[in-house]
Formats: sequence, C-alpha cells, structure tokens
Amino acid sequence: KIHGEPTAEAILKLIKELKANARSIYSDLGGGRHEQIFLVLTPEQFASISSTPFVRPEHPGSLNLPPHATQAVIRGLKDIRNDKLRLFKEVNAVEATLIQQINTAIDGDYLQAIRNRISNTLEGPVYNIIKHLLTNYGKITAQMLANKEDELRQLTYDPNLPMDFLFSKIDDLSEFASQAGTPYTDIQRMQKAYLLIQRTARFNQHITEWNRLPPEQRNTWDLFKNFFRKAHQEYREVTNLTLRDFGENHSAYLVQEVVNAVTERVSESLESANAIRDTIPQMMHEIQQLKTQMQQIKLAYVPPPQPYFLPPHAQFPPSQSPFPSTNQNVSTNQSSNTNSEKKLTLVRMQ
Repeated sequence: KIHGEPTAEAILKLIKELKANARSIYSDLGGGRHEQIFLVLTPEQFASISSTPFVRPEHPGSLNLPPHATQAVIRGLKDIRNDKLRLFKEVNAVEATLIQQINTAIDGDYLQAIRNRISNTLEGPVYNIIKHLLTNYGKITAQMLANKEDELRQLTYDPNLPMDFLFSKIDDLSEFASQAGTPYTDIQRMQKAYLLIQRTARFNQHITEWNRLPPEQRNTWDLFKNFFRKAHQEYREVTNLTLRDFGENHSAYLVQEVVNAVTERVSESLESANAIRDTIPQMMHEIQQLKTQMQQIKLAYVPPPQPYFLPPHAQFPPSQSPFPSTNQNVSTNQSSNTNSEKKLTLVRMQ
C-alpha cells in the first residue's frame, strides 16, 4: 500500500509487482513465451522482447450458423467461438485483477483523473494507467538518477549470491533511467555489470574468455547475462558450495554477526558503567580527604607578626626610651662608687 502521493520509486516497485503477477499466468498470445506481461507493457515495449506482437482478443459475438450447416460444421464453429470467448475472458480477467491491484496500492485521490465517472471504475489497458501515474507523479530528476547510480557503484557483489541478484539491480536502475528520459543501452548495462563482477576477483578467467569472444557474440545484454550465469555455475562447482547451503550458512552467519556485535557493544557499555560506578566512591573518598587536609591546614596556620615601623621624625617619650640618658649613667656610676667606699671602710674597721 502506497500512502499519500506515489513517488517514482513506489510506482516502479508497483510496476515490477504487476509484471510478476502477469507473468504468473500462461497464455498462448504474443508468441506464448512471456505469459501475460503484454497487459503491463506498451506495444513498443513488448515488441522489444517478442517478435510476435500481442493481438488483444475480442468478444466473438453470437454464433452465426450458415444455412443448411451440417452437425460437423456447427460443432466446429462452436469450438472456434468457445476458444475465442475463453481467450477474451481470460485476458480480461487477468487485466481486471491487475487493475484491482493498482486500486489497492494507490489512494483513490490519485486515480480520479482516469476513473470512468459513469461506472466509477478504472479501465484498461493497464499500461495506460501506469503511464498516467508516471507522468503525473513519477518524475525523476537528474539528481535522483545520479544518487541511484552512486548506490549501484558502491555495491559489493557477493559471488556466493545468484548472478541474477546483480543483473536485477542493473535492470532496476535501467528502468529508473528510462523513466528519467535517459534509457541505458545494452553496452551501458554490460559495462556496469562488468565492473562489479571484476571487482570480486573471482571471475578473472571468465572475464578473459568474455573479452576474447568475437564482437557479435558479446554485444547484447542477454548474451552477457547468459555467459556469466554459466560462469557463476562453474564457480559454484569449483567452490563446492550450493546456494541452499550458502543461504542457510549465510543467514546464520549474519544473525551471529549481529548478535556478536550487539553483545560486544552491550558488554563495552556495561564495563564502562561498572568502571564509572566503581570509580565514584574512590573519587568521593579522595575529595573528603582533601577537604579534611585543607581544614587542618587552616587550623594550624598562625599568621606571622606584623613588623613595627617607626614613623619618620617620631620621638619616644622619656619613660619609654629604649636607651638610658647620659645623666642617668653618671648618677649610677656615683652611687656605685659610694657603695664600694663604704664596704672598704667596714673592712678596715674590723
């Protein structure tokens, strides 16, 4: 289901699904080799894949019997009419199914312009409905095409996958380019596939053999695909690897790779979380120790005494002078001499 306005990519995907469904029902019409894909392709597109054009069967009408017809003639005419009626009903039934698929996939607002207003139904041919969608909603810019080409250029083809995986990618891009108005030639398709196959380094011998072929044997996209399908089959035989085994092993490998990657990332995250969780208590303990040490330093710190500086031209008061005056020295000396004389007198008297 396409929600909202259909984009070019969504329309091309729808066309691909319509082709797949049309090719699921066999028909003798159009050469009998392409089932009923002629209902999805324009006559020009169908002519590029089939030398027998598709002629749409018409309703045979009522049975007209000639006069005096024998039973054998009548039986033969009835059989012819029944075959024509069967083909008519078959083609119309398939077409109705394809149109219903479009109705289911596209919101009705984007189909109103081509809906029969009397019967309120979409009417074929299917390729006309597709043309309306592509013309009005499927415009592809040069930048969009360039982005798609870059995606293909960056593709890494795994040679264990079917070769048609690669061919399908190129065919999808080719359809995208055609809608952009720059259809690819067979040479362009082959060049893109050639480079992607060469990059695998698994088909060097086959590439050499391809280059040695005469030009008329390597000048179409179909010739290229058939040649490298065979080359891929030989590669599988040499490597002794079946696609089924690869599919199982590859799927298991991819799942295991995803599991391993997720497990590794989760383990790394848990380890980081655990490391942070274990570090936090240690950091808090160290911070507390630093705080305690800072507090002890503050308590033990005694500021040095401030030096006293005597202002210029200041004089101490007499009682506070740090040096004795001259008079005081003389008086002290005299007193000392008198005491000495008294002591000497006492000694003589004794």
